[in-house]
Amino acid sequence: MTVVEYQDAYKKSHSLNGKIAIKTMKDLKAVFVESGKLAADQVAKTTSAGLSDITSGAWSSIEKQLQSGADLISEALEKATPLTISDAYKNLLNVDNKYIMDAVKVAGVTEITKLGIENIGVGINFTLLQIQAERIYSDGYTFSDRVWNTFFTKGDKKGLPSGVNGDYQYRIKNLILTGQAQGRDSIDIAADIQEYILKGKDEVFKEGRYGKLIPGTGQYKRRITKLIDWRALRVVRSELNASLQQAGIMEGVVNPGSTKLFDWVKTSGNPIDISGSHNASGLRCIDLQRNSPYKQEDVPSYQHPSCSCSIRPQLKPVKDFQNELKDWVPGNNSELDNWYNDIYLEAQ
Repeated sequence: MTVVEYQDAYKKSHSLNGKIAIKTMKDLKAVFVESGKLAADQVAKTTSAGLSDITSGAWSSIEKQLQSGADLISEALEKATPLTISDAYKNLLNVDNKYIMDAVKVAGVTEITKLGIENIGVGINFTLLQIQAERIYSDGYTFSDRVWNTFFTKGDKKGLPSGVNGDYQYRIKNLILTGQAQGRDSIDIAADIQEYILKGKDEVFKEGRYGKLIPGTGQYKRRITKLIDWRALRVVRSELNASLQQAGIMEGVVNPGSTKLFDWVKTSGNPIDISGSHNASGLRCIDLQRNSPYKQEDVPSYQHPSCSCSIRPQLKPVKDFQNELKDWVPGNNSELDNWYNDIYLEAQ
């Protein structure tokens, strides 16, 4: 595998990871639908005369079902995200493994095996999941916070829940309140909940359905996001992309054919990023790409939610790497020998 072929394969693996993320979100969507049905069924049980006569006991039952549904979503998201990262990392790992093993075969080295190289990846995958669970972003939240939190954020975003769990409850409750203000009966509002989850806000608030909101109710409509699962989407994208950037660094460190320098590669048209937030920060990422390469300790950190840029190790010329392998004798204290003892054998 030449350096150009390696770069092309690296880029292809990144696009495949977008498909993995999309599949994860489709699976999570089914959990959102299941959760929404819990709330919708409870709303449908309230008075058919409209929610204006709802009792505090009925509201308590609705909120209980909202909490149950939110917990189902949080549990599914907490389980799915690490699996998504591991699946995506395999694509990246396959590229690096092929590059190394192609050179090993040309050089005729028998001490380095495919299984041995794969064992290095097992260790990296484990480390990636540890980092993912402990990663703290610039706003101070960890992955668990972003999934489970029900409390409200502070500062500029005051009034919005900080986690997927709280956001789900907040948005559905506001949809119910908006329907109540419009005088819609409980059966219709129950249907609104399910349509909102499946098709988004535009389906619920289409022309001729809700009409003109009466004074004082517009605030509720503004509190209903276009997609109920937007925050879950962002969590999956951000955790996946940040982990893959970390994986790019780690793969470069353990790759004996790497120069230990890294390029920031801005990715455009990435199917993982459907929010458009990457475009808003595109100039920053272009500058990071322009300033490549970076030493390991100088590689920029994850830049913004949904950033889909990759970090790609720079490689030695293939012939140089192959010659290093041919000239290597175990125990000769060369750079390659140190790699063999400290990284390869340590992983076995």
